[in-house]
Amino acid sequence: MIGSATEGTTEPTLADHPIFRTKFILDSGAIRHATGNRDLFPWLFQVQRGGEIQAANGHVLAIRGVGPVVMENFRVNKVLYVPGLACNVISLSMLIKLDYKPEFFPAGCLIKDRRTGKEVGNARLVRGLYHFDRLEIPLDRAPERAP
Repeated sequence: MIGSATEGTTEPTLADHPIFRTKFILDSGAIRHATGNRDLFPWLFQVQRGGEIQAANGHVLAIRGVGPVVMENFRVNKVLYVPGLACNVISLSMLIKLDYKPEFFPAGCLIKDRRTGKEVGNARLVRGLYHFDRLEIPLDRAPERAP
C-alpha cells in the first residue's frame, strides 16, 4: 500500500526515499516513461481520462498527465504523471522506438543514439536495477518512420 496513514501519522514508503523522488530506473517491462513525482515536471498537460497503467506490484494506477521531465543531466519528453507510482521509470522499449541503442556492461549501461552514435545517457547497476546518472534526449525527438 502506498502512503498509508496509521493513527494520524503518515508512514514513509519506498517512494518517499530521496533516491526514488528524482532518480529514474531503466525498465524493460514498461511501455512508457512514467513518474509519480509531480515536482519533476516544469509543466504538465493534465488529463482527466488518461487511461491506466499496471504497476509492477499489480496495482492499477490512473494516468493524470504527460509532459517533459527536465533536471540537471536529465531531459526526457512525454513522461506520464501517475500519482502513486513508487518509482520513476524509463521504458527500454520506448528508447528503442526513438532509435536509441542500449549497451549493457557488468557495472551498468550506456544509451547511444543510433542515428549519430553519440552517447546520450548512462546508468549504474545498483542491486539489480539500472539507475540513470544521465539521460539527455532532445524534447522534440520522434520515432523514425518506416519507409
